Amino acid sequence: MCSHAAADYPSPDTAAAAYLQINGSAAASTAAGAANQNVASDPSEFRSTAGGGNLTADVQRTVGAGVGYTFGPASANFVYTHSQFQNTSAFGVSSGSAHFDNYELNLKYALTPALSVGVMDTYTDAHLNGVAKVGADPKWNHVNAITRYSLSKRTEVYAEAMYQHAIGSNNHAVMYNAGGASATSNQVMGAVGMLTRF
Repeated sequence: MCSHAAADYPSPDTAAAAYLQINGSAAASTAAGAANQNVASDPSEFRSTAGGGNLTADVQRTVGAGVGYTFGPASANFVYTHSQFQNTSAFGVSSGSAHFDNYELNLKYALTPALSVGVMDTYTDAHLNGVAKVGADPKWNHVNAITRYSLSKRTEVYAEAMYQHAIGSNNHAVMYNAGGASATSNQVMGAVGMLTRF
């Protein structure tokens, strides 16, 4: 007689995957392409004006997947994305390529039906081909903590704290909407606000 032992692993409550391809965003005749020419000569312009938002290329491909688990009032989610940019001039790359792998873990806990807290950690591992002004393998670690309080089904107030640490030669921390790049590898930002859904 044989006996078998099996581990009981929880199944994810949600799972999703996505793919995106954008062609032709690096043309110098476009507004984004014109901005990208400034980035080519000064990578700090990418950091200070775009904060991670304007990375143009002839071809951009992004694939991502995520899973989420719920345990009573708590939830945990993991998301992975891989982005490729071909013929880009951002970060001082000379018509080269850039690859970004993002690994995100986020946790949320509902203290009451109206009050919740959450934390997120995203690690970005980048590889840049043909780069001169920053290291070829920059990395960033970004941590967010947030508290939300629902005033109604449509409206909530929140307080959020964010921290980013940049790793790599001549790499600086920069968070979108932070007002520019940090002079160091670290940056901290806080925000409070109200959100209404229509």
